[in-house]
Amino acid sequence: MSQVLTNAVSGEAPDITIDYAKAQVSAGTLPPAANGAFTFDNGQITLTWDDNTGSGSAKATDKSMYVVLNSAKNEAVYETAGAVRSAKTQIADLPPEWLGDTVHIYLAFISEDGKDVANSTYLGSVEVITA
Repeated sequence: MSQVLTNAVSGEAPDITIDYAKAQVSAGTLPPAANGAFTFDNGQITLTWDDNTGSGSAKATDKSMYVVLNSAKNEAVYETAGAVRSAKTQIADLPPEWLGDTVHIYLAFISEDGKDVANSTYLGSVEVITA
């Protein structure tokens, strides 16, 4: 929370803004996603990354974590123990009622034992539309 307040929030009430690209949803020493990206199609976000197993303490068994934030609805879809780092892909299904809203996407990793996490990476935003 302090990272978000310090780095991503600006302005004074009632004119406060959030720079979602500067916000983090996780912070730690595990190596982050390498070349993280996403695509959107028909209500699903497909997250992708390069397998950087062996870079620092990164392991093939680290689990992906993602957050898809819908700030208009103050809701999020997330996973805290998703596909492993070596899989290089993870799918996030979005609720149909998010149609027309813009969402912000974050990706991180957590060690298999849950003791270490990576800094999250902001992948960008997209408007939720149908195919």
